[in-house]
Formats: sequence, C-alpha cells, structure tokens
Amino acid sequence: MSEQKNGELRNKYRERLLRSPVSLDLLDLGDMVDSEPVRETRHELKDDTPAVSERENGGGEMAEYERAITGLSLLLSFLPNNHSQPNGELQSIDNSFVKTILPELASYILLFPVMCHGQFAFKVQQSDLRALIVLYHFYRAVGILLPSREYWWAHHRARASEQILHDWLTRQIS
Repeated sequence: MSEQKNGELRNKYRERLLRSPVSLDLLDLGDMVDSEPVRETRHELKDDTPAVSERENGGGEMAEYERAITGLSLLLSFLPNNHSQPNGELQSIDNSFVKTILPELASYILLFPVMCHGQFAFKVQQSDLRALIVLYHFYRAVGILLPSREYWWAHHRARASEQILHDWLTRQIS
C-alpha cells in the first residue's frame, strides 16, 4: 500500500470516527479497508495528516476527540483487510512488514494513553459514547496487532477491555 493510499485510509477512519453519528455501525470499521494492510518499509509510525482543526476553522466539540482519533487512525491503518472473520472472530496479523516494526508499534501502543489526556480523558470518565467507541477500537487494534505470546499482558488486557466495552456500548446504543 502506498503512503498516499495509507494516508487516505487514515483520513477515512478519522472522518468516520469524528463525523458519523454514534450508532452500532461505528463498532465495525472492517468495511473501510479495500486492500491489504501496509507493506511498504517507508511507512512510519507518525501521522503527518493535518488535524481537523487545522483544516477547518473553529474545531468545536469534535476537537476534544481529535488527538485520540488521529492516533487511533494510525494504528487502524496497520490492521488486516476486513478486521474480522464472518463468525466474528478476530484475524491474527500475518504481515511481514508489521512484524518487522512490532517493537516500534508496541511502543506507540503503550504511549497511546498519554495522547488521551485533557478533555478526551474527561469524556471517557463521563462515559461519553464516542470516546468509549474510540477506546473500544484502540483495544480491538491492540488485540489484533500485538501477538499474544510476546505481548501477553497487553494482549489479554486488550481483549478483555474490548469485550467489556463492546457489550456496554451495545447496551447503551441499542
């Protein structure tokens, strides 16, 4: 996948998470990928796409979600095509490029909560549905991207948190 195409995918994730109405549809982003995950070695763990507030004046309420969603969009761009199997079971990552950058990816994942401070953290504490959907997708991505043998502690926590958030969000949104 070219860097341009990867940037477009990150923008698609970000726009959907920022702009779509909160609904059960936001729990499944697997339909957004129409090709294989990243294969280029030039792809780095950085997001140089302008934030929404840099592209639009004001920012408003959505600005509170921007930093977390921007960071999450980068992680989501590494996921395999159609993040789940028909029976709902997660695919494991089988991409040689992602495996080569796994230590860097793991570091980025561990630093993700640091990016989620301020108003976003307040939104999570207030059980804001959009903020919790962002956390759900973060934990889901971690469960897919980090191998359970090497990162068992993060992998198991992510899978448990993903399931808890999925169940809670499904009850709240339905």
